[in-house]
Amino acid sequence: MKTVNSPSIKEAKLAANQNTNFLIKKGYVRAGFYTYTDESEVPIYWRIRLDHPEKEKWIRPFTLINGKWEFKEPTFDHGKTLYNLHGIANKPNETVWIVEGEKCVDALAKLGILATTSGSATSAEGADWEPLKNRSAIIWPDNDEPGIKYADEVTAILQGMNCKVQWIDVEKLWPADNADNADGVDWIQSNEGASIEDI
Repeated sequence: MKTVNSPSIKEAKLAANQNTNFLIKKGYVRAGFYTYTDESEVPIYWRIRLDHPEKEKWIRPFTLINGKWEFKEPTFDHGKTLYNLHGIANKPNETVWIVEGEKCVDALAKLGILATTSGSATSAEGADWEPLKNRSAIIWPDNDEPGIKYADEVTAILQGMNCKVQWIDVEKLWPADNADNADGVDWIQSNEGASIEDI
């Protein structure tokens, strides 16, 4: 899948900016640029996120295919690569936290937590979860129906791989009137100075 001639992260980001300028002109702002790598931290493809004050967020994969940048994922032989795969591979005995979306993974990483995601709430079945086989995992669902469904699907997959799976009880993290659609990033931002022990 990867070759020594693959683009660098800097080259990919420059190309991504050039290819999304049409959205910037429509009022979007760049909110995320996420690198998916192999176990050796060699980039495979990227995911771009742009936000808008009035419209839905815009998230797309971004890959160099046959010398041309395209808003699509590469072809995988055994399911889509997990985000932060190199971190998982380099810490084989550490519990892996599973969240929905790369932004949450990066937020947990700032707290020293090893985390991953397959992407959106509908991405579980298409991912390659094999790197988590026989490991311990903690799932932090988004506090909405798609988030719980994603957590259920990931749990079933991992339990079939002899994983020990636990969930964060998200209802205990939020007041009843402030729980809809909340995710890990929301909680961390609302609890400044929080640590893994607090969670």
